[in-house]
Amino acid sequence: MKKLAEYAVCALLGATGYGALELAVRGRTHWSMALLAGVVMPVLSLIMQRPPRSPFLLCALGAAVITAFEFAAGMIVNVALGWQVWSYAGLPLNYKGQICAQYAAAWSVLCLPAFALCRAVHRSFRAGRGRRRRPSVPPPAADR
Repeated sequence: MKKLAEYAVCALLGATGYGALELAVRGRTHWSMALLAGVVMPVLSLIMQRPPRSPFLLCALGAAVITAFEFAAGMIVNVALGWQVWSYAGLPLNYKGQICAQYAAAWSVLCLPAFALCRAVHRSFRAGRGRRRRPSVPPPAADR
C-alpha cells in the first residue's frame, strides 16, 4: 500500500509540475498533458529504483519512455479523438506529427529534475519505513 501511495505522489507531482511548466512556457496547457505527465512519472520512478550507471543513459532511457507515451497519447487524443492538442508536423524528424527529435531531446533534459523528484519521493517514503516514533511524553514512572 505504501508503494501505491509513493507512485500516487509521483503522479500528482508530475501532473501538476508539467502543467505548471507548460503554463509558464507556452501560456496554455491541456488537461490531457497533465494526465500524461501523471502517468509517466511513476514509470520514471520505477526506473530510478535501479538506474543505469551512466547519467547519459538514464536521460536517454527517460526520454525514450516519455516519447513512447507521448506518441501513444498523441495517437489517441490528436488522431483518434481529433482534439489537436499538439502537432509536430511542421518540425523536422517528426513521426506522424506526434513526436519529433527536437522534443525527444528536450525530454532528455527534463528527465533530470523529474528523476531527482522521483528519488526524493522514494527516499521520503523509505525514511519512514521501520522507524518507531518516540513518544512525546515519557511514560509515567512506576511507583516504588
